[in-house]
Parts: sequence; C-alpha cells; structure tokens
Amino acid sequence: MPHCANCGQQWSWETTVKQSFKIGGAGMTCPNCGAKQYPTTKSRQRGATVAFLPAMGVILSNVAFGLTVWQFLFVAVGMFLLFGIVIYPRTLTLTNEDEPMW
Repeated sequence: MPHCANCGQQWSWETTVKQSFKIGGAGMTCPNCGAKQYPTTKSRQRGATVAFLPAMGVILSNVAFGLTVWQFLFVAVGMFLLFGIVIYPRTLTLTNEDEPMW
C-alpha cells in the first residue's frame, strides 16, 4: 500500500481505491495530514501496464476459447477487478509533486 510522501502514513486498501478514482489531475488527499498526493511517474506507467494486461487477456481468451458475449463480459469484469482493484493499489507510490507522465 502507498505511503504519504508528506507524513509517511500508510494508506489502507479502501482509502487507496477510493482516492484512485479522484486522480484526474486534482491529486489525492492524505487522510492523515490532508496534503495533496500524486502518483509518481513510474507508478503511473505501471498503472498503464496494469490496465493494458486485462485488455490483452480478455482479447486473447476470446480468440483462444471462442467465448460467448456473456462469457466475454464475465472474463472482462473479472480481470478488471483483479488487476484494477486488487493489484494496482499495491503498486501505487506517491509524491508531493505532480510529475509529468514522461
């Protein structure tokens, strides 16, 4: 789980997931000290990879197994939950500065 770059407080999984949906440029607020936190460049690049893997997995499983629409949706939602909600919060690192993507 990420730690606040300002106060060092480790965020809970629930807080990390909730705050991750607010990233759109506004940053995330530390629940302990209230400081604005931003994902590091490396963390955002890892996040893009985490988002790419489920998409490729779904496409490959559809090609390999010839899934029906419902099976395809089930696999897509399952992979999104696994990668987006379980794995991403564990790979997130924070900084006080809003860094450029590249």
